[in-house]
Amino acid sequence: MENAIFHGVELRKGDGLIVITAREKDGDIEVTVEDNGVGISAEMIDKINRGERTGGKAHVGILNVKERIQLNFGASYGMKIESAQWEGTKMILTFPAID
Repeated sequence: MENAIFHGVELRKGDGLIVITAREKDGDIEVTVEDNGVGISAEMIDKINRGERTGGKAHVGILNVKERIQLNFGASYGMKIESAQWEGTKMILTFPAID
C-alpha cells in the first residue's frame, strides 16, 4: 500500500484511487493492491521478477516482500505485478490459507 501511495498515485495528476481486496482462492489467500497511479514499466517488472536490485527504494521494498513470502511459504507463493505506465499497477500477493 505504501508504494501505491508514494510511487503511484502521489505522482499522478488528478485524483488517485487505491483499492485493496482479499479473497480465498483454491486454499490460498490473495491480497490485491490496485492503484490508478503512474505505473511501472515492463522492463522494471522484468527486473523485479528476476530478483534484480534496481537501486530504487520502492523496488527494494517490493523484492523484500516477495522474498519474505517465498522464504516463509515456498516458491509457489509470492507476488505478481500487472502494470501499464500512466494507467496504474496491480500487485497480487499470494499466501497459503492457514487455520
